[in-house]
Formats: sequence, structure tokens, C-alpha cells
Amino acid sequence: MEWKNLATKPEFADVRKELAEWLPTSHAKEAPYDQGKRKPKNQNKGKQAARKKKSSQ
Repeated sequence: MEWKNLATKPEFADVRKELAEWLPTSHAKEAPYDQGKRKPKNQNKGKQAARKKKSSQ
């Protein structure tokens, strides 16, 4: 079965406008996290690469 994107059709412009009212207009703040238990994902990338390199030698 093929699917077609109907959003570009002019007859659905009013539906798009109605649905757009539900979209957020700004980004939410980051959720707090306990720094003692968990680190943000992007902080571990360098350490993981260093461990892999060290273990392969």
C-alpha cells in the first residue's frame, strides 16, 4: 500500500492551520537530573572512546 502526504494539498490548508494551534511555540526547559547518579549522555562519549582504545591495546 502506498501512502501519500496530503499536507501539501490546498484543500487541507484549514486542517493544517487548526492543528498548528496545538504545536508548542517555544522549547521546554531541560528536565533536572541527579548529578550523583546519572550524567548527561554527551559527557560520556570521550571516556567511552578512551576506554575502547585502551582495552584494544
